[in-house]
Amino acid sequence: MLRDVAKDLALRIVDLAHVDVDRVLFVAESARRGSRASTRPTVFKDTGTRKSEDGQYRRPKIKIGGKRVAYVIALRPKFFLDSTVEERVRTIIHELYHVAPQFDGRLAERRRHQQLPHGEYQETIDRMVGEYMESANSRLLIRLAAHGEVWMVQWLARPPLKARAEDRAARRTYTERDLFEGPVLMRTTTSAWLEKMKDSDCFDSDLFWQNQTKKEEKNASESKKEKEEVVGGNP
Repeated sequence: MLRDVAKDLALRIVDLAHVDVDRVLFVAESARRGSRASTRPTVFKDTGTRKSEDGQYRRPKIKIGGKRVAYVIALRPKFFLDSTVEERVRTIIHELYHVAPQFDGRLAERRRHQQLPHGEYQETIDRMVGEYMESANSRLLIRLAAHGEVWMVQWLARPPLKARAEDRAARRTYTERDLFEGPVLMRTTTSAWLEKMKDSDCFDSDLFWQNQTKKEEKNASESKKEKEEVVGGNP
């Protein structure tokens, strides 16, 4: 789901054209303050390698499906719960925008929050979100409207950000064996874009939205039944 949307973003948005999504790992992780997501580099900023400039630390290598991962994007509960499709698109764009233009495992310094005025940064993200929502493949995008349990990649053993170089007990490589797919609750809030989809073939045929509709109908039916039981039990 997320990988396909990210690939479509990289294809349609010039500012994200340098992103090789096959070397980006998306994982569901636990909450961190008010964060929806975060992007983790796999090399040190100063050296561009997994070893720190002073040689005291190293970052673990992450290799999935034979490919070395350049970035890990952690998606947190706020991404999945009570969000609109547009908000999820914004989060993915926001995180991919942090990826260095060289795609070398570092974060783009000029695209960090600290380097740009808040207003300018938000305007840039707004522009990309607007461009994408106008041109996106609706059948692909509506996957972000899932409502209920979805399956997401998660860590069995989460790699540390860094470890001391002399620590022989610290693992040097993490692979798909350190991942698993598990259920994550996803709740989607309606929006202008989603309302527009109700009249489209995409809305009628998409399994995710059907699941949401069925769940809402089931909840309404159960609520009605409970009210009837209460009324029926009154003298």
